[in-house]
Amino acid sequence: MRRALITPLKELAQKSNKIALGNLNVNFNSAGTQEMSTMQSSLLFMKEKLEDISEYVMEFSKGNFNIEFDKINEEQFKNDPFIHSLIDTKNRLEQNYKERNEREWVSEGSAKLNKLIRIHSNDANELGKALVKEISRFMECSHASFYIHKKDPITGEEYMELSALYAFDFLKEADRQKIQLGEGLIGEIWQEAEYIHLTEIPEDYIKIRSGLGDAGPSSLIVYPFKSHGNVEVILEIASFKPFKKKSFQLLEEISGAIATSVVTSENTSNVSKLYNDSKRLTDELRTSEEEMKQNMEELQATQELLVRERRETEKSKKLLNEVVDITAGRLLIAEQDGSIWFGSQSFTDFLDYESEELLQLEIGQLFPIYAENEDWKVVQTELTTSVRKSEGEIIQVLVTIQKLYLEETDKWVFKIMGK
Repeated sequence: MRRALITPLKELAQKSNKIALGNLNVNFNSAGTQEMSTMQSSLLFMKEKLEDISEYVMEFSKGNFNIEFDKINEEQFKNDPFIHSLIDTKNRLEQNYKERNEREWVSEGSAKLNKLIRIHSNDANELGKALVKEISRFMECSHASFYIHKKDPITGEEYMELSALYAFDFLKEADRQKIQLGEGLIGEIWQEAEYIHLTEIPEDYIKIRSGLGDAGPSSLIVYPFKSHGNVEVILEIASFKPFKKKSFQLLEEISGAIATSVVTSENTSNVSKLYNDSKRLTDELRTSEEEMKQNMEELQATQELLVRERRETEKSKKLLNEVVDITAGRLLIAEQDGSIWFGSQSFTDFLDYESEELLQLEIGQLFPIYAENEDWKVVQTELTTSVRKSEGEIIQVLVTIQKLYLEETDKWVFKIMGK
């Protein structure tokens, strides 16, 4: 009884305990009754099952979620609820692992991009250049472009302007014209204020440069960044690889910060530009005012000089007129251009002219013979000719003409002889 029952039964119990404790390095012999052999077969199956389960669990506990439970379709495992529960657990762990990695990836990307936003918060163009490089590297993009919303302060015209590029073909690099609302794909996204994700891209839309040449992308995102509901920035990114869900999460995460930073930067830039323009205009006005003041002073000095010269001239003419009158001379002095510079009182009385009226005439108007020529410009001559009086009467007189050589300009003296 001991050899047939008790000893094999004790051995079977010991090995069962080892399996229960996780020691699967157990071998069974065939001693014992037929019932004991059946129990040994069941324990052996359990041992092999636990070995398979242990290998499966060890792999996905290491993060290898690509492992499959190969025997799931075998008859003994097909309807095993424990195995199915274990597979469901692995799938949930895999999903949680992916979601955690995506959250960490988004957080890392957000931190990197927010750092760039803080560094370049005062310059929207420099911010665009830094962002397209970092986004292309972090999101494994092959191309990126950065458009900024602009508004002309004078005309009020609004447009999107290409601010930064990464890996564009040369035609796109040269294409920096203003994009109007609704114009092209960028203009449509601006108008609709919703992002677009394309996996079928026209061949002529864009080419991505690489070491092997130019090629078209397989995936394209055009994403609008909004501030207070208004589209302020549009980011265009393309890649040879499909974009994952986490890429859109990252763009959503940084959208507001980028748009707000660009708006602040543009407003600061506009205020700075207006301040500089105002300062420049103020300086120009101050300079103009000083120049005008200087010109006015010079003009006033010139005017005073002219007044003094005029007074001196009038004084000289008055003195000359008195001398001429004392000598009873009917004298007229003409300038180089034929205008009358001086007429003695005797001369004006003789022809019935007022002094001011005489000074408004020219030689040709007084002496009809010189109306169409300048033959009076001689060194010295004497002739009988006609002269026109104030009322238009023409009389014959004897006139002597003599040239005066003066420093400033030559003059000619006309003297009417006789009574």
